[in-house]
Amino acid sequence: IERVALSPRVPELGGKTVYVIDSGIYGAYVFTRKLAELLPTYIPGVNVVYREKPSGWMNSDPELWDEVTTNGDAYIYGPAGGTSGFQWGGRWSILLERRGVPGVYVLSEGYEQAVQLACAGEGMPLLRRVVTPMPAWGAEALAAHMDRVMKQIVDGLTMPLTAAEKKTGVIARKKPPRIA
Repeated sequence: IERVALSPRVPELGGKTVYVIDSGIYGAYVFTRKLAELLPTYIPGVNVVYREKPSGWMNSDPELWDEVTTNGDAYIYGPAGGTSGFQWGGRWSILLERRGVPGVYVLSEGYEQAVQLACAGEGMPLLRRVVTPMPAWGAEALAAHMDRVMKQIVDGLTMPLTAAEKKTGVIARKKPPRIA
């Protein structure tokens, strides 16, 4: 598997455009709309564009990806639903990173390992992620965790890449032992 470096972060997002992309999973809009509403209080002067993914979780949306690539300085994607939905969300996030748009993928607790497998399989094992309670959009979860989540998202968008996140090359897969 060819390892792909993350896109360089944007150290100052004031005056820049950040896309908040809702996965389209039922109910997630409650969280992503709140995130889009709060983002300017955490990043003064940011221009927030809110979009809901128009098709199903495993279908590509080339027009949306082109819009984000052309007009966005960064993105926030998520949350999805179920193991496959979260894995596909990681893939769509990696697609945007490969196109040069830095971002953060928001997922719910309990799906970290599945998303890690998908990210490693796509060549970007260190995709930046923020984990929320499950589900992220309940009133109680929003009140209790939104400040932490927002700060982690801002850090994920702005903190410089580590040496490991810049790394490229081949990811060697370990061969499992043969059982005869």
